[in-house]
Amino acid sequence: MATTSDIRNGLCIKYNNDIYKVIEFLHVKPGKGPAFVRTKLKSVTNGKVVDNTFPAGRKIEDIRVETHKFQYLYNEGDTYHFMNEKDYSQIQLQKKYFRHTAVNERRRDCDHYH
Repeated sequence: MATTSDIRNGLCIKYNNDIYKVIEFLHVKPGKGPAFVRTKLKSVTNGKVVDNTFPAGRKIEDIRVETHKFQYLYNEGDTYHFMNEKDYSQIQLQKKYFRHTAVNERRRDCDHYH
């Protein structure tokens, strides 16, 4: 568990039942009142960008996100097969996990989060 003092660009956090990546942040300490952190967050799952303000010291749940390059190999019905370009391991994904209905033979980034 992290706090607002740990916020930095690129940090992924769980917020409002979604995973967001911090794309901008600003620690603000006004002359009157408590400090706060103004952030711009981008959803990892749908790309939506939201502005949010956290009070200073608030606990946030940080999420580890890994990005790997995969190459499309082939499909069998609704199952698509990809190969990791670094270690040549293969994964299979169901068609329902793709936003677009067509998968073509090009490299894709695949984000994994825990």
